[in-house]
Amino acid sequence: MLEASASVLIKHPLETVWEYTTTPENIAAYLPGVVEMTPLSDNPVSVGAQW
Repeated sequence: MLEASASVLIKHPLETVWEYTTTPENIAAYLPGVVEMTPLSDNPVSVGAQW
């Protein structure tokens, strides 16, 4: 079985990185293959939210 891994050093506080990576609108900036993330409702991000 093929296995791969990678790591990246980000010189910012953990809280800043966490907030950025958990904001759906930012996903296209760091996840290959994603072009855009658009919310399907005005509800806040929560379990079951659709984008």
